Amino acid sequence: MTEHAHAAIVSRSPYKRGLLIALAITTTIMVAEAIGGIVSNSLALLGDAGHMLTDSMALGHTTLQLECESCESSPVCDLGELRKESQTAES
Repeated sequence: MTEHAHAAIVSRSPYKRGLLIALAITTTIMVAEAIGGIVSNSLALLGDAGHMLTDSMALGHTTLQLECESCESSPVCDLGELRKESQTAES
């Protein structure tokens, strides 16, 4: 029989799990602030929720770039090394 392995599934980046946890926490607090801001008519809470939305987008973009980085180069999954590095640096 052949050996069964999932080497392609294993992420090369040790930071991916931490980024996903930070993304989940930030998004949860953002939703809570948005709901609290709507219920209490607080512009400060809504403004902070909007700020946390941009933080969540940056964390999500970075996580997505790490996922693309772990993908093997192929005609379907080839973004170019320099492009990936520059996009991640912009986050």
